Amino acid sequence: MTSRRNRERRLNDDDIAEYLDEDGDSSFDESIGSDDVYIPPQGCHRGSRSEELLASSSEEEYDEEWLEEIDVLQAEDTAVRETVNIDHVSAENREDIIRAAVEVNADIDNESSEIQNDNSERPVNANFTWGPVLENFTSRKTVSIPRVCRTSECFTENSKPIDIFLKFFPKSLLDYIAQCTNLRIEKARNEVADRDSRARKRSYMTTTDRGEIAIVLGCTLIMGYNQLSSFSDYWSTKPSLGNTVVKAVISRDRCKFLLGKLYFANPEKPTDASKTYSYYVEDVLNCLKKTFKKYREDSYIQSIDESMTKFKGRSSLKQYMPMKPVKRGIKMWVRADARSGYAYDMDIYVGKDSNPRQNNLTLGENVVLTLTSTIINPDTTICFDRFFTSVTLMDTLQFPCVGTCNMSRKNMPKILTGKKLKQGEMAFAENGRSTIAVRWQDTKDVLLMSNCHGTDRTEVSRKLKTGFVITVPEIVAFYRRAMLGVDRNDRMVGEHEFERKSKKWWRKVFYRLLKMAIVNSWGNI
Repeated sequence: MTSRRNRERRLNDDDIAEYLDEDGDSSFDESIGSDDVYIPPQGCHRGSRSEELLASSSEEEYDEEWLEEIDVLQAEDTAVRETVNIDHVSAENREDIIRAAVEVNADIDNESSEIQNDNSERPVNANFTWGPVLENFTSRKTVSIPRVCRTSECFTENSKPIDIFLKFFPKSLLDYIAQCTNLRIEKARNEVADRDSRARKRSYMTTTDRGEIAIVLGCTLIMGYNQLSSFSDYWSTKPSLGNTVVKAVISRDRCKFLLGKLYFANPEKPTDASKTYSYYVEDVLNCLKKTFKKYREDSYIQSIDESMTKFKGRSSLKQYMPMKPVKRGIKMWVRADARSGYAYDMDIYVGKDSNPRQNNLTLGENVVLTLTSTIINPDTTICFDRFFTSVTLMDTLQFPCVGTCNMSRKNMPKILTGKKLKQGEMAFAENGRSTIAVRWQDTKDVLLMSNCHGTDRTEVSRKLKTGFVITVPEIVAFYRRAMLGVDRNDRMVGEHEFERKSKKWWRKVFYRLLKMAIVNSWGNI
């Protein structure tokens, strides 16, 4: 049996014109069967009148009443057309009608613009008109003036390396880690005691303190640069294998036990916490972010980029980035100094839906706004790659910024895609809001945007068949110098990595944060 929904038939204006004759009589009664249900076009419904028609119990009465409604609409339409037919009115009335129509259209445009302004949640520009760069073009911002990046006054020439490290990785954080680890140990001892009462009395299952946690972390650093084939080899009695320092400070079973029970949050996880969030290392991350910002001033050029922590286990946070040296792992957003690689701020990527997007911005725009919100000195130039760059970000960010961009993004300058450039040629465009875009043809197309540069050119050294010096836009040369901060930090952090396997992603992230604290400490020695 044919369902009622499949037997519903909707007619548009063309169908109505086909089934109506000149006198307005219905000719569609014969084409619609008695079992069919006819739904009138939406434009013919008029408030309570349409509700009365829809409430009709008889289909014949419904058709007749609806035909009368169509006749009324046609009569009103004819009257309106005769009223506004300019060809059949006098010149004075024609001017009055035109003037009235212009006023009505202006009112409609104003109302529509007000509605559009009320509904706009994203701080985007209304018009993105790109055109040639004028001679009097001036950028919205200027490149930051080079300055000496001073460290905290508590660091002197007599400061020991361990004292500097404990400023970035404070003793209070070691106490917190020891406290969380003890809670985990007590929980493990209770679970083991249920199976074996003697296991609770084992010497290596006792609680720990801040000093022992520091010893364990120090052993992991030694195992990073003095790598052996097995974990037990560090306690070997053979002179060619054993490490004298490691054997002197802690036993093998105790070190192995503490590494297995090392914890950085309350083991009694709240019910609203999820494994996909950074609950396990959130307190450590927040502590290091404060100390990194506290003991060093903002450098004048910084870069924002992605950083990967190697992890081969199973986790919903694991990302794949084929262009990175570490292709699979946990992704972090890092803001670092372009020259030294000093990490100022970082966040763990725990999913695009973990944090609500502000003002309907993209993920890259939100990351840049979040990481730059902790900058104290406004005279700081920010560089980022095409994942973060957008026209809206260039027009609204309160810092000088430079970034590569993708032509497929919204509101990009189409004027630069008109022709194929030869190698070495360049073209510029600006959007009227002091943001400039440049397309430079190298072996491939290079497209950048900046709110702090102009159309200046410069020469850089490069070994080519035609010579050693080539001419490039100043934006390109600046970007090459400024976009290396996060890569420098990654190189130094991953130089002596602790390669002990773990199924827990947050342990890998903790070791990464520990190495970042060491790199920042080394930069202040």
